[in-house]
Amino acid sequence: MPHTSSKVCQKPGVAFVLGVSAIIEDQFAPTKYGEFYKNCKINMYPKEVVKNLIENEMFCVLMCCCNKFPAKGKYKNIYQGCVKDILDEVDELKKGIKGLPKSRFVAEPTLNVDLKEVGRGRMNPDGPPKQGDQSVVRPDIGILKKVPFGIIVIDDFERFIEMKFPTEQMDLKNHSEQINLYIDFKKDVVFMTPTSGINNLFNTGLSNWNCNCEDKENKNLIQEGELYSPVEEKDYNYTMFCHYMEIIPNLIPWTSCLKGLRGLGGVGKILKPSLI
Repeated sequence: MPHTSSKVCQKPGVAFVLGVSAIIEDQFAPTKYGEFYKNCKINMYPKEVVKNLIENEMFCVLMCCCNKFPAKGKYKNIYQGCVKDILDEVDELKKGIKGLPKSRFVAEPTLNVDLKEVGRGRMNPDGPPKQGDQSVVRPDIGILKKVPFGIIVIDDFERFIEMKFPTEQMDLKNHSEQINLYIDFKKDVVFMTPTSGINNLFNTGLSNWNCNCEDKENKNLIQEGELYSPVEEKDYNYTMFCHYMEIIPNLIPWTSCLKGLRGLGGVGKILKPSLI
């Protein structure tokens, strides 16, 4: 659907995803990030749970921003398209920067229901095309186990996220058929909403994740920014990334030492040269 990307969420959102990706990707490497996680005692928790928590809160930041400042269509606001624009731009930047692979986060991957496989799409040009009366579905976000280096198959996906904005019914019962289709592909699906509530922590199957957007707005973490010159804009985007990093420790107390990662060089090296 043709639309104009969110002027508020697009650039800082891209910076935020690049920065958090740098933290997640270095968590498992023998670098100062790994030592930092060890010193923070985060290594006491299963690595997958830590990574999933941080990824979920990263997507919540995008969801909350796009919920308040959506992309603009000709006749209506575009909410999920706002999130997709951010993830698509992250992928384009990662493909264009030397030494950085494509992103693990795929916006609206095409899943062929009849083949039970990943179909042909922008992120999977060599996938099988839809034939005849075959049907396809597209979860809002697919998270890959690792960056893709060729055709993407269903086993490459780690989990799916389905976002429901206030323009849609947010009652899980109203979307059970859709969610069950995703679970048929991958037994790990997150149903994400901008509302407040208790989160279901990654049981096999369906997890409910409430982004508490109103709380984030009350803390002025999701707000419209000012316009800057191109030079100032780089520093602004890095500042926004640091600002958003406050969200994760507020909701997950044992990650409070993540704030220290803001000062480590790797994150700045990801954000500063990206020409966002």
